[in-house]
Amino acid sequence: MTGSNRSGELSDTLRAVTLSVLMVLSVLSVGALPAAAQASEADPSISVTNQPSGNVSAEGSFDITYEIANNGNASSSFTVEVPSTPSGISVDSFSGDIQGPNPDGSPPSTSTTAVSAGSAATVTVTYNVSSSASGSGNIGVDATAPLSGNSDSQTT
Repeated sequence: MTGSNRSGELSDTLRAVTLSVLMVLSVLSVGALPAAAQASEADPSISVTNQPSGNVSAEGSFDITYEIANNGNASSSFTVEVPSTPSGISVDSFSGDIQGPNPDGSPPSTSTTAVSAGSAATVTVTYNVSSSASGSGNIGVDATAPLSGNSDSQTT
C-alpha cells in the first residue's frame, strides 16, 4: 500500500509541475508577440472603379464596380451591403471576388473572398432600373470587417 501511495503522490507532483511549466510557456509566448500581431485588425476602404458615364434608361440595368481595399494589418473577408438605392432601382446581382451573394437580403449583401493586408477585392453590383425610376439619386455601399467592426461607406 505504501508503494501505491507514493506512486499517486509522484503522479500528482508530476501533473502540477507539468501544468506550471505549460502556464509559464503560455505567458512567455503571449508576451513575446509583437504589439502589431496582438492587435491585428482589418480596415476596409471603398472606391468606385467603374460606373455608368451618363444617364441610365428605365427598364434596363447598369453595373458599378467597387474596389474594397484592406488598409489594416490582418487578412479578412468583408461584408458588402447596399443599404440605400433611389426609388425604382434594385440590386440584381453581385459578382467579382465574392463568396456568395444575397441580393434578396435586406439590405442586399455579399461577402468578399479573403483580402490580405495591403490588397483589395473587386465587387461588381448589377442594378435593375424599373419603369417607375426617374430623376437622379444616390446609391450607398458599405463594407465592414466582421471581427474588428471597422467599416467604410461610399455614395455614388
